[in-house]
Amino acid sequence: MGRTTAAELEFCRALASLGEGPQPIREVARRMGREPRSLSPARATLIRKGLVYPTERGQIAFTVPHFGRYLERVSQSR
Repeated sequence: MGRTTAAELEFCRALASLGEGPQPIREVARRMGREPRSLSPARATLIRKGLVYPTERGQIAFTVPHFGRYLERVSQSR
């Protein structure tokens, strides 16, 4: 996660907190206390970096299975 910005990392942590599998963007935004539209720049960059992908309209998921669990473990150990 060394190549991610603070906003991208916050997005990933919020996505991870929702559990495995595709999650609604609106729920990621709710966890972050933001409007879904405000996540577009971080979402687009994370897609370009290959960390997340849109599964269908309004849904997002990590590209690597169980990456959310890994991210939560790494975050807790710091």
